[in-house]
Amino acid sequence: MVVAIVFVMMVMQCITLAASSNSDRDNSSREKTKSNITSATASAVTETDTDTEAPTVPQGINGRISKGTYKIFWSESKDNVKVTGYEVYRDGEKIATTTRAYYRDKAISPKTAYAFYVKAYDDAGNISEASETIIANPEYYTGEDTEAPTVPQDVRGKELGSTYKIYWEASKDDIGLKEYEIYQDGEKIATTKETN
Repeated sequence: MVVAIVFVMMVMQCITLAASSNSDRDNSSREKTKSNITSATASAVTETDTDTEAPTVPQGINGRISKGTYKIFWSESKDNVKVTGYEVYRDGEKIATTTRAYYRDKAISPKTAYAFYVKAYDDAGNISEASETIIANPEYYTGEDTEAPTVPQDVRGKELGSTYKIYWEASKDDIGLKEYEIYQDGEKIATTKETN
């Protein structure tokens, strides 16, 4: 009877010790996890607090109209931490934000000119300078335009039977291209909106 009691007491002691050991291990694990979380949070906060560098300016802004929607698109900006998104402006007013390097504006009229530009921003609230401005429906633009389009490049041609076809690389303009003038021997013979 004494042996049985001692055995039980020894088993209980082992169980108690084992439980205590597991508890200590769990506590240690929890403290380590808590420490890691605290460290990561502190690191993120410090990184955000010390980030004063704005993203690069969005480049290559372009646009096209299709079925009453004007889609503008641009090259992605870069940032020392991370670009969060882009602010889209129409006629100087912010109309949307997007995480993608394009935006579709469905609230435009077909016979009205609109000026669009874009800014990039990051998590710290740093905002880039505005991109170049692009004009939707440039043929209806009534503002001042003093900058000429770039010169058409890589002009080339070939004979197609009795016809001579010429074509070239598209020009660029700060407002938007209206058309190209075609000259033969110094005399204007045609206009076209195409590059051929």
